[in-house]
Amino acid sequence: MKRIVVIDIEASGLQSTGYPIEIAWCSTDSCAVTSILIRPSSTWTSWDYNAEALHGISREQLMRDGVSVRDAANIFSTATFGAEIYSDAPDWDQYWLSLLLSQAGSILTKNVNNFDALISNGAHIDGRFTDIKKQAYLMHAPRHRAGNDVKRLLYIYRSLADPLTNHDV
Repeated sequence: MKRIVVIDIEASGLQSTGYPIEIAWCSTDSCAVTSILIRPSSTWTSWDYNAEALHGISREQLMRDGVSVRDAANIFSTATFGAEIYSDAPDWDQYWLSLLLSQAGSILTKNVNNFDALISNGAHIDGRFTDIKKQAYLMHAPRHRAGNDVKRLLYIYRSLADPLTNHDV
């Protein structure tokens, strides 16, 4: 059975000049969520203050606390080697991940799969789904921080897969 990893990526903005600024991931069989702030490369200059208002990450914070694009790509690629990757926004996260990897000079590619397909194939979804999703959002605030978003997805996945266990991450 392949290892399953859930990811989320925050971006500088949703326009075509946007770029990844934070990436988080966790294996579904782990309790450790990894989250990395990404220092923009010299060619990534666009900034959307509306996006900053959502995620709360400033460009100054990225320049101060972020790791290089190359380091972020290497850390992520090593940690997720051989895993199936899932996201609740697979089109966007595929785009941001591809941009991160290509900017780092990586020849690796990673396919980002739809989280909805994972939970509908891996667990019986019934009327509990709405309640589980609400609980996940209450437990892991604020939204639009990659680490919290991954925790929410893990809570949903684990609650549907094994409803009798406490799944707080």
